[in-house]
Amino acid sequence: SKEMNKKLNKNFFNKVAWYYDFLLKGILFKVHKRAIKIAGINQNSKGKLLDVGFGTGNLFLLLKNTRLKLFGIDISQNMLKIAKEKLKKEGIMAKLKILSVEKLKEKSEYDYILCTEAFHHFGNKNKAIKNMHSALKKNGKLIIADINFYFLNYLFHLIEPGNTGILSAKKFLNALEKAGFKNIKQEKMPFTILTSGRK
Repeated sequence: SKEMNKKLNKNFFNKVAWYYDFLLKGILFKVHKRAIKIAGINQNSKGKLLDVGFGTGNLFLLLKNTRLKLFGIDISQNMLKIAKEKLKKEGIMAKLKILSVEKLKEKSEYDYILCTEAFHHFGNKNKAIKNMHSALKKNGKLIIADINFYFLNYLFHLIEPGNTGILSAKKFLNALEKAGFKNIKQEKMPFTILTSGRK
């Protein structure tokens, strides 16, 4: 059930939070950098950015020298704790809160929404995309980077019990189209596919 899945997700990430960076930081930084480039973000970028599933806050480290206002949502309390400590140490201001993307209610709020390696955990994927579309300002940009070893989905599910299924590249395209995104583009990295669109 969706509730069960959410519980598994929360438990998994609360446990894994403490060694998450040690295991994944290097890989994630590459993906984060690529997502930022696709979004067209540079030092002069202004406006509001939301990181959906911020994990331990690594994306924000790469946005330190921009003029963006930073926001993030995640479902893990321990991830929030680590992210807050990390950002404080770096002198980065970001408003972080515990919230699932399926409960995101904001309308026309953000210029950019980025979601990196978190999408395969969302229980209701279409609702997640719809909510992110609503939360973007007109012409706002969404970039979803998610793992794409589609054939390993079953194995991955065993390792990471909160995984609710990996979407194929084609399914990502269809889902963004259905939600009303324009200019949809895709790009592949090893084990990851990045799908971007504009509201």
